[in-house]
Amino acid sequence: MKALACCVRLALSLGVVAIMLAALIAVGPNEDAPRRAVSIETAILCSTAFPEDPCDGVPVALPVTGAVETKLRIRVETPVPQNPGPGPMALYFPRFADGLDVYLDGALVLRTAPEGGPYWHWSTPAYTRLPQEILPQGRATLDIVVHSAPLFPPMLAAFQFGPDQVLAQRYALRARLTGDVAWFGLLLALLCTAGLAVLAVVRRRDRVYHWAAFAGAATAMLSLHYLGSSPPIPDALWMVIWTATVPFLVACLHRFIRRFLRRRTDTAEQVTLGYAVLSLAVMLMTPEPYLLIMSGLVQCGMLAITLYLLATLIRDRRFTTRGRFATLYGAASFTAALAVHDAMFLYLSPPPVDMQLGQFMPLVFMFVTGWLVVVQLVTALAHQEALSDRMRGRIIERTRALRQTARQLEASEREALLAQERQRIMMDLHDGVGGHLANALAGLRQSPHSDPHLREVLEEAQTDLGLMVDSLYNPGDVVSLLGALRARIEPMLERQGVCFDWQVEETPRLPNPTPTCNINLLRIVQEFITNVVKHAGATRITVVTGGSHILLCDDGKGFDVSAAGRRGHGLRSQRVRARAIGATLQLESDGRGSRLFLGW
Repeated sequence: MKALACCVRLALSLGVVAIMLAALIAVGPNEDAPRRAVSIETAILCSTAFPEDPCDGVPVALPVTGAVETKLRIRVETPVPQNPGPGPMALYFPRFADGLDVYLDGALVLRTAPEGGPYWHWSTPAYTRLPQEILPQGRATLDIVVHSAPLFPPMLAAFQFGPDQVLAQRYALRARLTGDVAWFGLLLALLCTAGLAVLAVVRRRDRVYHWAAFAGAATAMLSLHYLGSSPPIPDALWMVIWTATVPFLVACLHRFIRRFLRRRTDTAEQVTLGYAVLSLAVMLMTPEPYLLIMSGLVQCGMLAITLYLLATLIRDRRFTTRGRFATLYGAASFTAALAVHDAMFLYLSPPPVDMQLGQFMPLVFMFVTGWLVVVQLVTALAHQEALSDRMRGRIIERTRALRQTARQLEASEREALLAQERQRIMMDLHDGVGGHLANALAGLRQSPHSDPHLREVLEEAQTDLGLMVDSLYNPGDVVSLLGALRARIEPMLERQGVCFDWQVEETPRLPNPTPTCNINLLRIVQEFITNVVKHAGATRITVVTGGSHILLCDDGKGFDVSAAGRRGHGLRSQRVRARAIGATLQLESDGRGSRLFLGW
């Protein structure tokens, strides 16, 4: 049963890597010739590599490959457009290995490396502009000499000839995806390795940071391989080092993941580390002519080990969360797919892919490793904080209870004092000023010579006094405040022929229910109703309440809102009161009436 389960996990891992590889091939850069450019896909393979000699050879299809450490010379005759348009023409070489000399009718127009080498430009494109004055009429003859780097065969893939403004974008994109990404990955790998090394020193007991630092160093070494520049050491030794770097990187990553999952050392860890050491030893003993073949064999063995490690990661998924497992497994599978993609590029002729993508592997590694290290640190800090919280939990709990009790007592005393003060003010207003106003109004109503204007002023004063009393007593219930206002001013509205239409959909509450906020809200509504009665000639006032707003509408003749704001202080005062209660006020008016929206 265990063997069957292991086979199922291996098949699943192989399927995931295959799907990712197919996706990389499908969405990878496409080097088809753009519009107005010509793709050179056939050439004549010359018998000599010297551009001054006649070209006696046979037609070949590009890409063309020679023997290891040789030179290739091919000749291409291509028509030159009579009206190419504005700007110069250009040549764009997306893929070649490793040095390139291009002659146009015998004149050198491009050299990617100094004469005599070194030639390490197998991952970098080449590009040159051809001004109109050097282009011949009718047809142009191109002699291209390809130099190979040590231990590698020369190779030239199909290239493109066309307007500079068309091909410059292709060259810039490929240069960014190769050299620029490789340099960025190297810089990022060095920075992350330095940070991980510091963490490994600070947290000596936690081995997860040690293996992460070792993996970061291996990633930085591997990034040098994708820079497309001359190696800093002899070529054969450099091939040995970067070939052996891959097994060491996988071994370090395996141990890093196992330590991250808090798993003990197992046989697979010993096998991966032993394979890395064995790979280095075998590469060192391999003769130079066979280093390229041995490098491919080492990578194939490493791919098989990687698939097995992916299968063991599926087995250990129960030791971490789903999100962490998905990130780990997805990144590891994607890296394996990138490795297979590059192996196809290097060892298959012609390769089914147009460009190497291994320069993205350091970015994937840095992202996953950095994310896991941050998770590890956060988890460790959370664990320490949990231990500290448990130690001082009772003290904090009792302190919180005492503070809560003190706040409740303070709030109760404050509320009692405020309630007593409100009650005293209400009684004074009602029995004092309110009684005087009521007596004055009663006297005016009984007098046959009473002044209607004075009676109206006293009624408004009595209404205002009632609003003040309501604002002191109400705890912030907007519907109750509006109901009290309606009860006080509805008799006056009926005398003016105006009726109320109440549409209470929800019961809003003020964000800060204080007597000041209550009176500001009532004043805003009162001001709107007073203006409607005095100036609008309306017959209906509609009041709509929502969860956090009030809408007042009338069916009057409307007015000019901008002119009203310039003439008086009513609208300005309303906006000030709205800001005081933490609300926004919007006033609109046209021939169908006015609308005031108050929301918070």
